[in-house]
Amino acid sequence: MKGKVDVRITQRDGKARLRFYGINPDQLEIIRLALEKARQELDTAFDSVAFEAICGYFLMDHGSANAFKQFGMTESEDPSITST
Repeated sequence: MKGKVDVRITQRDGKARLRFYGINPDQLEIIRLALEKARQELDTAFDSVAFEAICGYFLMDHGSANAFKQFGMTESEDPSITST
């Protein structure tokens, strides 16, 4: 399938391994930057934690109260909301 990214999930040592194939260089740069930013904001060294947060935030519809409940969060726990 031309243009489709192949994502493979395999089980290894009790964890799932996620691999992406067919990523264009410009896409890879965006992915790396997003992971780096998420690791910094979440104060974590793990790409898996950063990737989960990115995906969760995307699924939360950027502030939907129902989505926050779906992920067991309150709106005050949204990492994109900063208090001034």
